[in-house]
Amino acid sequence: MMEMSMLEMMMVQYAAGALSPAEALMMAAHMTLRPEARKKVAQYEALGGKLICETPPAPVSATCFEQLMEKIDNPCAEAACAKKPVQEIQDHDIPPEIIALLNTHCTVRLTQWKKRGNNVEMIELCAGNKAPRAIRHRLRLVRLAPSQSAPPHRHIGTEMTLVLAGGFTDQTGHYGPGDIVIVADPGFVHAPQADDSGCTCLTLTEAPLCFQSRMVRVLNIFWRF
Repeated sequence: MMEMSMLEMMMVQYAAGALSPAEALMMAAHMTLRPEARKKVAQYEALGGKLICETPPAPVSATCFEQLMEKIDNPCAEAACAKKPVQEIQDHDIPPEIIALLNTHCTVRLTQWKKRGNNVEMIELCAGNKAPRAIRHRLRLVRLAPSQSAPPHRHIGTEMTLVLAGGFTDQTGHYGPGDIVIVADPGFVHAPQADDSGCTCLTLTEAPLCFQSRMVRVLNIFWRF
């Protein structure tokens, strides 16, 4: 049996509802840009549904239905908080369907691009009810200036990058809109270089980046990449 790639495994987990909110948002954005990915996830969902139908139902308590209806009639405070109006992200370079997805599912938004060095700008996002710095995964929009490179860095944890507009090149190849790249090797060092048109990505990292340049490492004390 052929071993699944990390991306395929995440598709299976998405179909099973086993991803974190930020991971699920990354996959939803990928499927929005790549219909073939949506078809593959639909196949996994159908397979999961078949397995559920073939599995004997687990016993439930006599009050299970009443408890479920109570939760529907009285939503928790976090759910009510998530419905509060918030500022919306607006950016003409990002596909409108992705903007709609982010504005629907991100409950905490810092909507202004902020410089992180000469070549990089970021917007911090949160696909949940907690502040971005209070959770392990960091979800961000990242923009590289045309033909410019990010500082050379490696990753302590997994990094997922979805190209939304433009493209970039690193040691592993060239990536354009809809491509999703997963880096999980802690020894892999790269410095993605944007295309002539620049590059805008949605990224999800498990831990701060480890920069190779001494000067950037000093700046990272103040800027948590």
